[in-house]
Amino acid sequence: MENVINIIYLPDITPLPTPIRSGDRSMKEGEFEISTKVDGEKVVYRRRSTLEERTLIYDSGRCVGCLLCEIPCPVDAIDMGATGSVARGLVEAPKLVVDMELCTFCGICSETCPFNSYEFYIDGKPIRGAEDYLTYERSFEMDASEVRLKGRELERMLEERAGTCPRGALVAGKGSLEFLERECIYCQGCVGEDHGLDIKVKRAIEGAITVDNERCQGCGACRDICPTKAPSYPRPGVGESVEKTVIDERICNYCGACEKVCPVDAIKVTRNRINYRKGREAPWTAMWVEAFEKLKTESEV
Repeated sequence: MENVINIIYLPDITPLPTPIRSGDRSMKEGEFEISTKVDGEKVVYRRRSTLEERTLIYDSGRCVGCLLCEIPCPVDAIDMGATGSVARGLVEAPKLVVDMELCTFCGICSETCPFNSYEFYIDGKPIRGAEDYLTYERSFEMDASEVRLKGRELERMLEERAGTCPRGALVAGKGSLEFLERECIYCQGCVGEDHGLDIKVKRAIEGAITVDNERCQGCGACRDICPTKAPSYPRPGVGESVEKTVIDERICNYCGACEKVCPVDAIKVTRNRINYRKGREAPWTAMWVEAFEKLKTESEV
């Protein structure tokens, strides 16, 4: 049925807010003007010079505290806040803090974050999708050409498939399944064929995750912070022995937030492959390649 598939590519970025400037005074060559503005859950950072204006927007509401922005930062300008307490709702504060005295406004953090927590602009234009900037190489493909179900059977099948997405990136409509690109983290939750509806996903990050169940206390911190709720805690039956914590790797994207928040270091995340598109060669390409490759943890295992 041709009307089963309906792909919606929501913009990866929101419209750029009105420029923030402290004044219209003339600037000298080599001089910078930096400004910061808090707008709800968003923090807008700007750096203006005689050559250009760069804008970095951090959305704390989308951030999970995984530090996939902090790890590749070439100047160590990003620090983790009280991530675990924030995830549990114990305190109201940003999960991360960007040090404007160190930040060079390179934009790497905006592309290594898999949750679209950052937006980055140069003179009002986003770098995402630009030919001379790197970005994750990932894909979502949905084929509904073989679907033959109708009526309530079709609706039920679409609702079940939408329910496999841990981030709400699939929305079942009346005879359609919408894909919201901005919400997708490209895990494997929805992958597979069912009644002719075939979905394929290429991950941005490939890896593995292990739990030391002797160390694990079953405190629930990993599930509280996990953006997909991949950890679960099986309940044993009478005389049965089960693991304290089990991770569903179908919906895990190896961001490492659980590893960072675990109070007893019982979780180990391994990222052995980072899929990214190199694009056109530019003066900063080598630095960006190094940043993406730095996300790997295979050599540390």
